[in-house]
Amino acid sequence: MTLITTCPIFALTAPSHGPKARDRPRPCAKKQRPSCSAVSGSLRRADQPLLSPAPSTFWAAGFSFSRGEVVIEVPYDPYLPFLFFGEEIAMAVRMWTRGWDLFAPDEQIVFHRWSRCYRSTFWEVEGGAPLKKASQARVRRLLTGEPLGCNVAPTVQAMEPAVGGEGESAPAAGPAAGPAADAPVWGVGAARSLAEYEELAGIDFRALSVGAQAERGGMPGEDFFWDRFACLDALVAARSPG
Repeated sequence: MTLITTCPIFALTAPSHGPKARDRPRPCAKKQRPSCSAVSGSLRRADQPLLSPAPSTFWAAGFSFSRGEVVIEVPYDPYLPFLFFGEEIAMAVRMWTRGWDLFAPDEQIVFHRWSRCYRSTFWEVEGGAPLKKASQARVRRLLTGEPLGCNVAPTVQAMEPAVGGEGESAPAAGPAAGPAADAPVWGVGAARSLAEYEELAGIDFRALSVGAQAERGGMPGEDFFWDRFACLDALVAARSPG
């Protein structure tokens, strides 16, 4: 199965022409966060025209288009409340190891106003820190091949009232009904292995290392990008013999 995904680029309104309309961005990696082995993303833009969507190694929540089966085969993990960094790489691993192939679009068709100064965010809710920490630990277990276990984010009925009104608090972790926290559906798939994904993406989750392949988002070389050698690893790899 195929899924087309990328990070939308910034625009207050969607331009119909000009550089932003011609951009061909793709999600890439630049480092990992020790808290959850999550990849910090970077959005790099293509310097060469594409005739069709190109294979990608990462999934982006900002734009994800596919057949509807994906939400049945790879549903969002409800045991990850207050998670931000870690969501996308966890979904990429779960999708790819279940046979979903990721592609970046050959042109930019989605735009986003990235600024948060005009809107509220979920991390404004008081009491979310322990939920986030537990969720990050769960993602780290997923990405390092450890059992997910039943140690999920704690419920928060006793937390302080949240921003927004008296008596409001961060939601309890987990669904009211559905697969248990250690159910296979929340883990790595069986069609392809976690090790195969790491090799494809150029990532070592246990070592927290990101290679030149990850910095290119799956593209074969730096010539594809207008911001060539934007990352130190890419420059070193290009200069290495062989």
